[in-house]
Amino acid sequence: MTISLNDAKTHLSALIERVNAGEEITITKHGKPVAKLSPANHSRQRKIGLHDREYSAQEIYEATRPLTDEELEDWQ
Repeated sequence: MTISLNDAKTHLSALIERVNAGEEITITKHGKPVAKLSPANHSRQRKIGLHDREYSAQEIYEATRPLTDEELEDWQ
Protein backbone atom coordinates (compact mmCIF):
# COMPACT_ATOMS: atom_id res chain seq x y z
CA MET A 1 0.00 0.00 0.00
CA THR A 2 1.15 3.55 -0.71
CA ILE A 3 -0.15 6.59 1.18
CA SER A 4 0.70 10.30 1.27
CA LEU A 5 2.46 11.76 4.28
CA ASN A 6 -0.55 13.92 5.12
CA ASP A 7 -2.92 10.92 5.04
CA ALA A 8 -0.43 8.85 7.04
CA LYS A 9 -0.40 11.47 9.81
CA THR A 10 -4.19 11.48 9.86
CA HIS A 11 -4.58 7.68 9.88
CA LEU A 12 -1.46 6.55 11.75
CA SER A 13 -3.29 4.30 14.22
CA ALA A 14 -5.08 2.44 11.44
CA LEU A 15 -1.84 2.11 9.48
CA ILE A 16 -0.07 0.62 12.50
CA GLU A 17 -2.85 -1.98 12.77
CA ARG A 18 -2.35 -2.92 9.11
CA VAL A 19 1.42 -3.14 9.60
CA ASN A 20 0.93 -5.37 12.66
CA ALA A 21 -1.15 -7.64 10.42
CA GLY A 22 1.90 -8.01 8.15
CA GLU A 23 1.31 -5.35 5.52
CA GLU A 24 4.10 -3.07 4.31
CA ILE A 25 3.20 0.58 3.71
CA THR A 26 5.11 3.15 1.67
CA ILE A 27 4.70 6.80 2.63
CA THR A 28 5.12 9.42 -0.09
CA LYS A 29 5.76 13.15 -0.08
CA HIS A 30 4.84 15.01 -3.24
CA GLY A 31 4.40 11.64 -4.95
CA LYS A 32 7.90 10.36 -4.10
CA PRO A 33 8.54 7.52 -1.60
CA VAL A 34 10.16 8.83 1.59
CA ALA A 35 9.53 6.12 4.20
CA LYS A 36 8.37 2.56 4.62
CA LEU A 37 6.40 1.06 7.50
CA SER A 38 6.94 -2.65 8.04
CA PRO A 39 6.31 -5.07 10.90
CA ALA A 40 9.04 -4.85 13.54
CA ASN A 41 9.29 -8.63 13.89
CA HIS A 42 10.07 -8.91 10.17
CA SER A 43 12.74 -6.25 10.07
CA ARG A 44 16.32 -7.27 9.43
CA GLN A 45 18.71 -6.79 12.30
CA ARG A 46 21.83 -4.92 11.31
CA LYS A 47 25.19 -6.31 12.20
CA ILE A 48 27.77 -3.86 13.41
CA GLY A 49 31.16 -4.07 11.79
CA LEU A 50 32.57 -5.16 8.47
CA HIS A 51 32.19 -8.90 8.73
CA ASP A 52 29.23 -11.27 8.92
CA ARG A 53 30.62 -13.41 11.74
CA GLU A 54 31.19 -12.94 15.44
CA TYR A 55 34.71 -12.96 16.87
CA SER A 56 35.94 -14.60 20.02
CA ALA A 57 37.47 -12.58 22.82
CA GLN A 58 40.87 -14.09 21.94
CA GLU A 59 40.57 -12.97 18.30
CA ILE A 60 39.59 -9.46 19.36
CA TYR A 61 42.49 -9.30 21.83
CA GLU A 62 45.00 -10.45 19.21
CA ALA A 63 43.73 -7.88 16.72
CA THR A 64 43.78 -4.96 19.17
CA ARG A 65 46.64 -5.67 21.58
CA PRO A 66 49.61 -3.29 21.68
CA LEU A 67 52.60 -4.24 19.57
CA THR A 68 55.59 -5.78 21.29
CA ASP A 69 58.92 -3.95 21.03
CA GLU A 70 60.06 -6.49 18.44
CA GLU A 71 56.92 -6.05 16.33
CA LEU A 72 57.26 -2.29 16.58
CA GLU A 73 60.86 -2.45 15.31
CA ASP A 74 59.70 -4.57 12.36
CA TRP A 75 57.26 -1.81 11.41
CA GLN A 76 59.91 0.92 11.43
